[in-house]
Amino acid sequence: MASTHRKLRRKDLKQPDELTTLVEAAQDYLATHLGEILSIAAVIAAAIIVVFAIRFYQQRRAATAANDFYQAFTALDAKDYTRAEARFRKLANEAPGLQVGRLAYFYLGTCYLQQNRLEPARDAFKAYIAGEHDEMFASLAMVNLGVIYERMGKLADAEAAYRKAAATPGPEQTRAQLSVARILDREGKREAAIDEYRRFLNEHPFSSERQQAMEALAQLGASQVAQPPASASTPAGRAPSKAGAPAGH
Repeated sequence: MASTHRKLRRKDLKQPDELTTLVEAAQDYLATHLGEILSIAAVIAAAIIVVFAIRFYQQRRAATAANDFYQAFTALDAKDYTRAEARFRKLANEAPGLQVGRLAYFYLGTCYLQQNRLEPARDAFKAYIAGEHDEMFASLAMVNLGVIYERMGKLADAEAAYRKAAATPGPEQTRAQLSVARILDREGKREAAIDEYRRFLNEHPFSSERQQAMEALAQLGASQVAQPPASASTPAGRAPSKAGAPAGH
């Protein structure tokens, strides 16, 4: 079978193929826009350097803050309140975005409370509560805030703080509930206090603080459970029986 062949002409040999055209176009583009390309590459390289620098700084800052927190906590444990206060204050001011920086407010409040410096302790605990969402420490902070208001004689504020703590899951929840009842009694709200103590006993049948609630009820002259109201009348259709009368007569 005869085969056909396409003859290549001189003109065809001179025409560039697609690859050659693309390479030449890329070369032309680079030559024309080389300055812009280098500028973009420089910006990307600078951004990468900045990201690594920030990450290194944050890691170093976190390590420094952790060490400062340890030193501050050690001072507080040793009852060196002046040193502890200075270190916790520094942490709170310089590392508010770190967990140890936020936690510094809690221990700063503890430091003030240990010295019975009620107003700065109140402010520190309020600052901690405003910026923290850890339920355990939030519960502790609320109870401490209730203690502070109670010492200040601000019983309504103390009751509000204890109620918030009682509604927040945490290690101080049951203590907060009993504190609500105690504050109600101090405010002269006897019946409300009795109801709170009874509610505590009902909700916490195995609590180690049940004895405290029962003793408080006894001092208030109330029983552990509410007594049903006495019936004012005899059930209809039933005459009262006489003593010694035979049944059915």
